[in-house]
Amino acid sequence: MNFNTSVIRQRLLNALNASEDDYGSAENLRDIAFHMTDWLSDLKEWVKFCQNPAALSDDEVIDVLIGFLCHVPEHVAAAAKLSIDQPVRDIFDIGAVEIMKNDNE
Repeated sequence: MNFNTSVIRQRLLNALNASEDDYGSAENLRDIAFHMTDWLSDLKEWVKFCQNPAALSDDEVIDVLIGFLCHVPEHVAAAAKLSIDQPVRDIFDIGAVEIMKNDNE
C-alpha cells in the first residue's frame, strides 16, 4: 500500500476550493490538507498490521499502536477544528481531552 501524499494533498485542496462551504484562507486549506496527510505512513503501518495481525511480534504491534496513537489524533483534531470548527470532545468521559501542564508547573 503506497500513498502519494502530494497527489492526495492536492486533491483535498481542489475539493475544498471547489466546495460551496467556506473553509477559510488558502493557508487554512493547506493546513487542513497537511493535517490529513502527515500521518499516512502511520495509517499504512496500521492497515498492514490489521491485514495480517499475526505477522508482527508483540513489540512490533506495540510500536505500530503507539506510533499511531501519538501522531494521528492531534492531526485529525486539528483538521476538524480548521475545517468544520469542531473541537475534540471527551464523549466517553474518560479524561481524554486534558490540558497538559509543563513539568515546571
